[in-house]
Amino acid sequence: MNLPQATPAALMPPTEWTDIEVRALAVRDSLSHLTEMLHRAYAHLAAEGLNMTQAVQDEETTRQRTLEGQCLVATIGPRVVGTVTVSTPLDTLSSLRSQHVPLYREPDTGHMHQFAVDPELRHRGIGTLLMQEAERWARGRGYLAMGIDAPLPARELIQFFRHQGYQVDGELQWPGKNYRSVVMRKVIDRSPLQAHLLSTARHAHWALRRVLDALQAVSDEDYRRDLGLHLGS
Repeated sequence: MNLPQATPAALMPPTEWTDIEVRALAVRDSLSHLTEMLHRAYAHLAAEGLNMTQAVQDEETTRQRTLEGQCLVATIGPRVVGTVTVSTPLDTLSSLRSQHVPLYREPDTGHMHQFAVDPELRHRGIGTLLMQEAERWARGRGYLAMGIDAPLPARELIQFFRHQGYQVDGELQWPGKNYRSVVMRKVIDRSPLQAHLLSTARHAHWALRRVLDALQAVSDEDYRRDLGLHLGS
């Protein structure tokens, strides 16, 4: 039997595989190590010719992308073995993504990016834990759906997102990239009461906007003129 080459991950006792913590990125976490993990996670796509930012980005780019929302990390002991950043339409630093992806501008939809799991530890549930925590974070802030995008050639990654309940919403071409991406969406909150209240609020906003638009053409004199109606004008 061919044994895998000894690595820090391969040397861990089996009992430690279950000792996975998903939490917010902390000051004690090394951005250098996080960047190196991102490079490893996307190296196979870079080898196929895709100019993936995650495969080559420097530490400052990693820092900037973690600030585009809530950055979550999965750890085993002190080692970061996975990450994802979840953003909302209110996160100003994620405006570039929202500019190119209409789904990310929807007021009831959050979105994720910079998702990665250390390739040494794939197929052990780490990615699922990260996405579940990201969805829980968004759901706790009232968001009903979650969006994510992935390169079309990354078939395994897209299949993973499908397994997590995401469905294709469309395609896009990121500026400067030599590949197209697929945008995927998942409903994360099916609460009838919350959905009803949000629908009512959206309708009230739409109706009030129509009233305000109509009033733009009414003079102040006509607005205040008594027409014998119940409200007096």
